[in-house]
Amino acid sequence: MRPSYDFLYLSPHLDDVVLSCAGQIRCRVREEKSVLVYTAMAAEKLPAPLQPNATRFLMLCRLGVDAGRVRREEDTRACARLGAEWKHDDLLEAIFRYDDGGRELYPTHESLFGPVQEKDEALVGILAERFAALPPASAVFAPLGAGGHVDHQLVRRVAEQVFGATLAYYEDYPYAARPGVVQRLTQPRREWAVAAIRLDAEARRARQEAILEYGSQLPMLFGNRVAFQWKDRWYLWRRGGERIWRHRA
Repeated sequence: MRPSYDFLYLSPHLDDVVLSCAGQIRCRVREEKSVLVYTAMAAEKLPAPLQPNATRFLMLCRLGVDAGRVRREEDTRACARLGAEWKHDDLLEAIFRYDDGGRELYPTHESLFGPVQEKDEALVGILAERFAALPPASAVFAPLGAGGHVDHQLVRRVAEQVFGATLAYYEDYPYAARPGVVQRLTQPRREWAVAAIRLDAEARRARQEAILEYGSQLPMLFGNRVAFQWKDRWYLWRRGGERIWRHRA
């Protein structure tokens, strides 16, 4: 890693930043700006034995016990396509986190999008230490939290503690495409400013090519390649590009 960066993007999982911000990252790299994508919950080694909800997730993704390695490789290829640098941390995703008795903290799909479990609060301090140890950057971006996934909640909460008022937020795609999700998170509206980063043809193409590197996630998130391409074009057209939110001073 470099001693400092122009842009730092905080990603809960091995796809969130690229799904949400690939086009703008490509634009910034073309402007010879340095970009670091840091992924917090990117453990390569998964716990064994896997519990039911984790097993179902891997089956949906058509992944095995080497899922951590496969997903890191997908993210590495995606970031490389955009010209960004990347750092993968060793924390487990929520779906793989268990209590001391080996029970899942989030035993159902619905629970992953609910409140953060009390036994998971220890992650706040761990994430704060990891974020504080990252190279300084002129601009830092965290997930807005659209969709409400507990890992997105945690990354946003800790980023606000560590980076304060300088923090900006990206819309978590594809969750952000759901009607009303972003609006509920940006109330009262007078306290928020939003900017749409318009993407030219090359940036849009780079965005799609980078997202398509996540072969394990594509069927679960979009169904197939054609459906993704159609939904992505529609999403960008409706928003005028990739949107970034900030709290008004």
